[in-house]
Amino acid sequence: MEEKGGTKSLEELKKFGFSSEFELEQYDDVLFPILDVAEPHQHATQEVVTACVEIDRGLKLREKYLGDGLFDYQRSLPPLDTVRPSYGPPEKPIPPSAHTMEWKDGCIQLNAPDGSVLFPALSAEEFQADYAELKRIVYSGPVKTFTYTRLHVTETKFRVHELLNRDMEVESSLLDPCDFSKVMKVDNHIHLAAAMTSKHLLTFIRAKLEKHGDDEVASKKFGKVSLAEYFAKLGMKKEMITVDSLDTHRGRTFQRFDVFNSKYNPFGESELRSLFLKTENEMGGKYFAEILQELFDRLETSEGNTSAEFRMSVYGTKPTQWEDLAKWIWRYQLWSPRNKWLIQVPRIYNIFRHIGILRSFQDMLDNLFNPIFEASRDPAAHPEMHSFLLNIAGFDSVDDESKPECMDPWVPPAQWTSEENPPYAYYMFYMHANIRAINALRRAKGLNVFTLRPHCGESGSLDHLAAAFLTSHSINHGVNLKNSTSLQYLYYLAQVGLSVSPLSNHNLFMRYKDSPFPKFFARGLNVTLSTDDPLQFHFTQTPLLEEYTVAAKRFQLSNIDLSEIARNSVIQSGFEHAIKSKWIGDTYHLSWTQGNQLNYTNIPNIRMQFRKVVFNAEIGLIDQCVKNASKKDITIYSRLSLVDETYSKLPKQKTFTSVRIKAPFDIPLSGVATSKNVRPFMQMYDARDTYKGAQAKDCRHDYKPYSASDPLPGKLPGAISMHNGVIHYRGELNATEHTHWKKMWLLPGAVKDIADRLSKSSEDFDSAGGLAKWPHYLNDLLKLEKVGKDLAVAESASRMLEILEHLYSLYVMVNDEREKELVKKFQSDFYSIIKVDNHVHASSSMYIVEFLNYVRSVVERDGKKKLFLSSDGKKQSLRDLFQDHSLDPDGLTIDSLGMRAESTIGRIDKYIALQDPFQSQVFKRIFLKKSKNEVNGDYYGDMLSKHFSRLVREDGESRFVEYRISIRGEDPAEWINLAQWCDRHHLYCPNNRWVVQIPRKFVEVMAKPSVNSFEDVLNNIFQPLFEATVDPQRHPKVHKLLRHISGFDLSGYSETEVTLDSSWAAQYPAMLSPNSEPPAAYVLYYLWANISSLNTLRRSRGMSEFD
Repeated sequence: MEEKGGTKSLEELKKFGFSSEFELEQYDDVLFPILDVAEPHQHATQEVVTACVEIDRGLKLREKYLGDGLFDYQRSLPPLDTVRPSYGPPEKPIPPSAHTMEWKDGCIQLNAPDGSVLFPALSAEEFQADYAELKRIVYSGPVKTFTYTRLHVTETKFRVHELLNRDMEVESSLLDPCDFSKVMKVDNHIHLAAAMTSKHLLTFIRAKLEKHGDDEVASKKFGKVSLAEYFAKLGMKKEMITVDSLDTHRGRTFQRFDVFNSKYNPFGESELRSLFLKTENEMGGKYFAEILQELFDRLETSEGNTSAEFRMSVYGTKPTQWEDLAKWIWRYQLWSPRNKWLIQVPRIYNIFRHIGILRSFQDMLDNLFNPIFEASRDPAAHPEMHSFLLNIAGFDSVDDESKPECMDPWVPPAQWTSEENPPYAYYMFYMHANIRAINALRRAKGLNVFTLRPHCGESGSLDHLAAAFLTSHSINHGVNLKNSTSLQYLYYLAQVGLSVSPLSNHNLFMRYKDSPFPKFFARGLNVTLSTDDPLQFHFTQTPLLEEYTVAAKRFQLSNIDLSEIARNSVIQSGFEHAIKSKWIGDTYHLSWTQGNQLNYTNIPNIRMQFRKVVFNAEIGLIDQCVKNASKKDITIYSRLSLVDETYSKLPKQKTFTSVRIKAPFDIPLSGVATSKNVRPFMQMYDARDTYKGAQAKDCRHDYKPYSASDPLPGKLPGAISMHNGVIHYRGELNATEHTHWKKMWLLPGAVKDIADRLSKSSEDFDSAGGLAKWPHYLNDLLKLEKVGKDLAVAESASRMLEILEHLYSLYVMVNDEREKELVKKFQSDFYSIIKVDNHVHASSSMYIVEFLNYVRSVVERDGKKKLFLSSDGKKQSLRDLFQDHSLDPDGLTIDSLGMRAESTIGRIDKYIALQDPFQSQVFKRIFLKKSKNEVNGDYYGDMLSKHFSRLVREDGESRFVEYRISIRGEDPAEWINLAQWCDRHHLYCPNNRWVVQIPRKFVEVMAKPSVNSFEDVLNNIFQPLFEATVDPQRHPKVHKLLRHISGFDLSGYSETEVTLDSSWAAQYPAMLSPNSEPPAAYVLYYLWANISSLNTLRRSRGMSEFD
């Protein structure tokens, strides 16, 4: 066994179904095994080409609207800006400029100081056309089919990558002192009004009551009172102020956004929300500022290395709202290097229009963007506003997405004067269009720019996700992408950021177990974790770490997975280039491994390179199919690689996509196929060949069974004897048989140790001469048990099985359509192909109605015949028998039959009891026994005969069976009785082969006077078979029966299974105590040895063999 480089391990893996074509994968000095799906693009179907063209069109639509320095679908991440990190007031004033703006149908046109157009107003009509085009693409049948397949491919590749390279990734990450706890994690989606936990808010309120209870507060309910008086008038004593009474933590909020919104009111009082969680109140937002400062302190001193992007609302109801908010921040010096602001614009225009604050949607846009323009044009005139804008990363749009949307045609914002709320896409377009115009001005002045990062895909229509795809840098939530593979694939290719909050989703719209987050991550989408509202959803004082911890446990994420998710959070965030460089390395904006620095991110380059290979494969497939779209002659499907040599017999036209593992020769498959872990498998695999080879099924001829007119073979002159539990035939073969036997065993590929049994003298023939003896078998068995208990081997086996499962699943996914096309060329289908029921017991082989109808017919025919013995020994009729069991013989039903398996899981005793018709062993003896009953097994035989006739008549060409029938080993005459019974009832059906079932009831059998040991049991089972084989003319019926038997079965179980150990090596069947059941492995050996000996003898005579 070679150890160096693991080459031998790879060779050994081929036996487990892995590719015979292991190749070298080397990228950027990283070596690792990878799942390869070979799909030559020139062989794509026309439907695939069509889908790729459509997807490329969708990506270009996004690039049209977001092609100015944001993410593009090539995974290039240019810094959004290179201005200095900003927190706190600016260092020096910036002079004003002469830029001007004009509103054109709700969109800003930006003019340069010289009057030229610096940024033209976007067209709503053009956007609507593009939006409609994108929706057409998303709902296209070919696109949905293609994207479903591709996402399955990317996910499977990741699952296999984990299995193949998990250990190598861990070893690589250990080379650097960085770990997940040191990696920066940004909470990209957190609302400031709910950024504290319930415990934090409660502690703050109690502290205010204790130390500042005389603070004067204004109340509509009570007028101007002290804080302490306010709570007293609410009837709340100090001891009543608890987290439960605070009532801000979730509750019954699932699918109830209205209840969720009410949870922002401490103690259920909206006035307390205004007092503690608003910037505008009689106290000037003092309490809210103090809470925020505590949040900043926690961020800056946190052990978990976290930052945040707190969201504050600007409603667009008045033009002074921006200045008021900026002055509040300035007044309380609310700056932190660990925070960037996001401005959320609630989509509640309809409410403000209804109460008369707004006259049109244009008023809302004026109030939102005119102040930003003025502060950007002349920062010195608006110092607070300018300082505030420097610390803003972008904009959000929030509200309940599940609300029904207005279906009215779009009109310019100045004309949208109704009280209907505009649809989601309307908000997105006008937010996007005007943010881009403002960005053009700020970029021209060297200021930071903004992104649009709305709430999207939490609930509601999938169209929201289409609108966001065209307009938004990244989104919050996005879980509805699970319902559209088309959009999900587009989001993957464009690497649109998704900030997912599974704990929030669990309490509002999607239970944790249903979260698509782990699938999104595996498939390579740009996902990260965020908290949304710690006030409602979290318990610990580090909510973001709580989110990561729960996800790690529920989704089985490794530290490397968590580190990748954390890196995504930094990249999605609006922190400046210099800050991101400090957190995740100064090359973060480069692609894949070039942008990854292990000492900052804790992500091995193996992981990043894997992501690159998979992503480039998808982009390459799209690009090549788009290039080939104009070609007229497109080959139908991709090629077949020889994953299995049996495929080599297919036509030369290779038509399938190959699925295989590609791995370098000079390293082992770490953790999966190291020589140390594979060797035990191969040793046991070789050991199995020793026992399987004794039957030599793979190298024997397929002999034609005798017909009824065939003459019976003559008697052999040798002797039959049992030695240590195994029957031997020793003696001569006649000349013809000797020559035939020798020729057969010297076929190329025959098992050598069996072929060597043939000596020059035919007198030396011994049917069991080359078989492994019991001590040797026991030694192999104990070795196998040891292998089974080896945890490292077990883990390798588990991984290999998972890999094989993924390979098959992926193969089916990528080749399903081609297989369907291929089978159409053949004149067969599932219903016409041959199917064999390999495991069915003869006594329960018929349908329950079929069995009941037969019983009814017997009652009608023989019901009055006095054939059966009563408990007192008197003869009675079948009808009397039923009546004795409180059954109406004329009213027998399926329910009274009582043989339906219900509630039997884990209850073998109940299952066994169901095999007794009418819950009585008396009726089982009468109807389901082949002997030892008053009718000599005639009812059972007659019923099976009718059953066989129906089987041949209805399913004769496609359905075959192997019915099990029992031989207990009580008496050698069992075989003769069985053969006579089969012959009497014509139970030799061409659609059936019998399997002889040997029940594990040996203690019961050995209690018979004629059976003294387990060796006697074996002798009773196999001696008649050897005799019928040696002298068929003396045992014609048994000989005939054997021609219709395919194998043997060991059935039943022992409640007190004996454990085998080395002391059993000297325990032979004649020595076993008749008072305990032999261990199953012990019985299996002696069945195997006797069957193998019998097969050798029968093979020498050209007779059928058994398994």
